[in-house]
Amino acid sequence: MQAAIAHTIMLASAAAFVRIGWLMAHNPEGASCCFTLGSEPPLGKRYAIAWCKLVGWVFTLLFSCCVALYLFLIPLDFLHSR
Repeated sequence: MQAAIAHTIMLASAAAFVRIGWLMAHNPEGASCCFTLGSEPPLGKRYAIAWCKLVGWVFTLLFSCCVALYLFLIPLDFLHSR
């Protein structure tokens, strides 16, 4: 039962990171502005926007796999506890 609770907390965290990644991938200008606190990026604005878009898609894909894994593990934890 404790494993199911831990996996549920991890599921919520992974879902939050999926959402953050989705927002970064679809609004890389805003993400770049947020991370640089509104100042000019050191390597150029175009590079910063491309980097934020890439990182956003990586977060989205990676943590989507984690969500699927936790959705598989939570019922397995309940079946294993019996």
